[in-house]
Amino acid sequence: MKWSDRAYTENRELDNCLLFVKHNAIDDKRILITTKTVSGKIHYKNFGFHFVPSSLYAYIVGERSLSLKNKFANPNDISMIGQD
Repeated sequence: MKWSDRAYTENRELDNCLLFVKHNAIDDKRILITTKTVSGKIHYKNFGFHFVPSSLYAYIVGERSLSLKNKFANPNDISMIGQD
């Protein structure tokens, strides 16, 4: 999680993300980066970086969490499991 927008313009700041990806054997060539305010996409060292403001990312995660909570509000109703 980034608390600035600098990585969008100063790509060398993304090198630590690439080290993490390589160290953890992650095969996906798309990397999500949270920023302070910037949205966008760039290509750097054969990887696609997707930049999303932290506030938007937090909203999306919260909305999805509440959606799942509501989906399973009745613990006796398992009919919706696996239906997306």
